[in-house]
Amino acid sequence: MAKTFEAHIAPGMPCGAGGTFRGPREALVRVWGAVFAEYDTAPYAEGRHETADGMVVVTGHYRGVSRIAGREYEAEFVHLWRVTDGLISWPHQYTETARWHEALS
Repeated sequence: MAKTFEAHIAPGMPCGAGGTFRGPREALVRVWGAVFAEYDTAPYAEGRHETADGMVVVTGHYRGVSRIAGREYEAEFVHLWRVTDGLISWPHQYTETARWHEALS
């Protein structure tokens, strides 16, 4: 991740993980750390496209299980990534946040 990393995560994500997070450390702690504390999950990329201006578009599904409730879930996603000097500097995530919440209840 670039030092100027700024993540835009789908509003409504559980665990307070939705919103804008600046810097690699903030994103690692408040997004991925928070999510992995509640879910055993992984993204499964099914499509990838790079635009002429260097934007990378990745589509797929998150699949996993809530650690507390033990409920499985699958949620579609689209990730937009901007890569600067070989490092991800700007990811924007869209996902079905309701599927994440359903697994917790």
